[in-house]
Amino acid sequence: MTPMDAAKIAAGLKSAYQIAQELGVTPQAVYKKIRQHKELEAYKKAEKYVFDEEGAEAVKAMFTNQVGEPVGEPASGRLHIEPVAEPVAEPAIEQLLNQLYSEIDYLRQQLDSERKRNVGLVQQLAELTRNAQTLQGLQLQASKPGFLRRLLRR
Repeated sequence: MTPMDAAKIAAGLKSAYQIAQELGVTPQAVYKKIRQHKELEAYKKAEKYVFDEEGAEAVKAMFTNQVGEPVGEPASGRLHIEPVAEPVAEPAIEQLLNQLYSEIDYLRQQLDSERKRNVGLVQQLAELTRNAQTLQGLQLQASKPGFLRRLLRR
């Protein structure tokens, strides 16, 4: 401890670091809170924050846990529980599930019929492709001289 720190303690002054240690938080967290509240800038002296008892309490008040108690102090056992929506009656759930299952069955049937239709279309496309290739081959050969003579000789 430096002589300056000893003088601060004797005068009842606390640094941001000391307040952070008391609260069990990082000094960066304390500095962040201080920067968010411009009224605490008055405690800045020579690029450092030095707080009297009132200033230290103001900084500590910025740090509270979920149940509104200061950080660093154990919670009193009170839990903050959000209210839950009213439970849905079981018959309503069963009815909703039955509707969903019937819709799933309907959609599966539609999907199966679409698959069958697609298989038929793919087969037609394959046949048309073969026919187009055959015609293209015949046209290519027909353009060569003597094709009809060779074809008719057979």
